[in-house]
Amino acid sequence: MISTIAYTFCTNNGELLQKTNKFFVELFMLSYLSAKSQENIDTIIVFADAEGCEFINKLGIDVETFQVDFNEVTYDKRYWNFPKLIVYKLLHSLQIPFLHIDMDVILTRTIIQDELNAAVLCEKYRGNNMANSFNKILPIKRPKPMSITCSGLYGGNQTELFVQLYDEAIQAVNMPDVMFIENERMHTIEETLFAQILEDKNIRATELTDAYIHYQGYLQKHNILNHKDIHEQLLQSSLSTVNVDQILAYYEATV
Repeated sequence: MISTIAYTFCTNNGELLQKTNKFFVELFMLSYLSAKSQENIDTIIVFADAEGCEFINKLGIDVETFQVDFNEVTYDKRYWNFPKLIVYKLLHSLQIPFLHIDMDVILTRTIIQDELNAAVLCEKYRGNNMANSFNKILPIKRPKPMSITCSGLYGGNQTELFVQLYDEAIQAVNMPDVMFIENERMHTIEETLFAQILEDKNIRATELTDAYIHYQGYLQKHNILNHKDIHEQLLQSSLSTVNVDQILAYYEATV
């Protein structure tokens, strides 16, 4: 059964910390506190590079950090989501069934044991409106899946499936002479490809559709134009354990 929640925080050797602002920290603290409130979760780990570990440790929270040298893997750094696949594979090698959540995902209810026993978990399925041309970047040519797995929450007990995802995706993120990396291409190497792998094996992921708020999608759904509004709505919608004063205190500890 899954008892570990994992995060990935790759800063590209500190470069991305220049773009890390107060709002990002607030979102992560909301996410962390909602993860910590999960009664069936024993361990929360942030997998990060050295600079990311240092940043997280300055928050002074009870979270484990695991230093990863993402530079050991050769890949086009424009694929900002590929470090997550590195972490998925690492979790498999550590023999840890996991629920990986993005740092802007806030859990809004308890993930129950039946869900934590699932072969595969995902945020949700959504319709696949990606162009067929994006499948061309993948090493194995498969039919375009009818729906794709959203990756704000990914995980499961059959962690070997995520090793297959990594092994196929790494070939796509090292294609030569790619001038422009569209968002759809990033989705393809994770969400589309994983949906194809699951279809090949006749596996349907368990969706956690009602268990979270994902800032990225929440912003679009509610047409919220500024951080103040979304922050207030997230707090209203999140678990009662979230304390904004606590969040701000943690943030101040980073300066």
